[in-house]
Amino acid sequence: MPHVATADPLPLPTWPPTSPAIVDSIRQAAESGDWGKYAAQASLSLADRLASRFAVEHVRLCASGTAAVELALRAVQVRPDSEVILAGYDYPGNIRAIEAVGAKPVIVDTEPGRWVIDADLVEQAIGESTTAILASHLYGDLFDAKRLRELADQRGIALVEDACQVHGASLTGKPAGSWGHVGVLSFGASKLMTSGCGGALLSSNDRIAQRATLAAGRPSGIAPLSGLQAAALLPQLATLDDWNAQRRTAVARLKQLLVGSRIWQFAEAMPYESETTYFKAAWFLPVGVSRDSVIAAGLAAGIPLGTGFNGFLRRARRRYRTVGDLSQSETCNDRSVVMDHRVLLADLDVIDTIAERLLAIERDLESKADA
Repeated sequence: MPHVATADPLPLPTWPPTSPAIVDSIRQAAESGDWGKYAAQASLSLADRLASRFAVEHVRLCASGTAAVELALRAVQVRPDSEVILAGYDYPGNIRAIEAVGAKPVIVDTEPGRWVIDADLVEQAIGESTTAILASHLYGDLFDAKRLRELADQRGIALVEDACQVHGASLTGKPAGSWGHVGVLSFGASKLMTSGCGGALLSSNDRIAQRATLAAGRPSGIAPLSGLQAAALLPQLATLDDWNAQRRTAVARLKQLLVGSRIWQFAEAMPYESETTYFKAAWFLPVGVSRDSVIAAGLAAGIPLGTGFNGFLRRARRRYRTVGDLSQSETCNDRSVVMDHRVLLADLDVIDTIAERLLAIERDLESKADA
């Protein structure tokens, strides 16, 4: 395993954030008794503010992003005889949501050097049974939502846009999450805004919103977000832009300090106008470099590195249809290394130290390879 000579603890921020505003918001909801209502004022306020922030007409709060994905699929009328296209590297819960509604996943590859679905292959994969495309923005890498929305409209199918990781990102000035016929957010424990668990469905289509309401009503809503969770999210929505700016600055600093690195390879640049944000900072390791060794060395250096998603490529292929060889998705699955976004909220001198330790890991790997 590579060795880092100096591994003093790094002063990393905690997550969820220790914010007086969040504590005050939850306390106010608790003391008012409003939290005990089916439709708490905090929930109504959060839905209204999310609609404004994401430029959509309808918001439905959910217990998780995964629940919101499944509800979105039902709302765009995905049925047991339907096919839904998604990337070969994605959050595993998305393929399970497709299976949960009885539909068949159709798997296409990711773009070379990126973590997002390849729009060219999506067009090739559309068939008579295709009802929807489920596409995700991952690790600050934004898929070509404009093109996929145009393609979906042309072919009479739905685009479900998974924006769970990119609260506050935009493409050509339009918020990520608002490009799809329906968009999905997650407020899970690690997300850029968190209530421990939680999510939201976004849409500007009246019929989709009505079908989502009918699908979720039994007659009270299934898998709702609580008033206390909504109260925790309201202050975070107010500070989201500031936090995202800090995350972008940190990633820009890392890219500057790691330029020329052989190990720490960022995704290819997005070929369209965008302003992203980062749930994870992520890299592709080159062939021949042990990911386990790199992650172990990072952890020893006090840097919270991980593998990212455990993909679903090795599941029985009889359960879905594939288009292409999925070689890029294999690269994402086997060679991705990610770093938690809380690191990106650290002071820039800490970011500088992290870059130094990442380069030290690389030097140690190279010295061992030359020995």
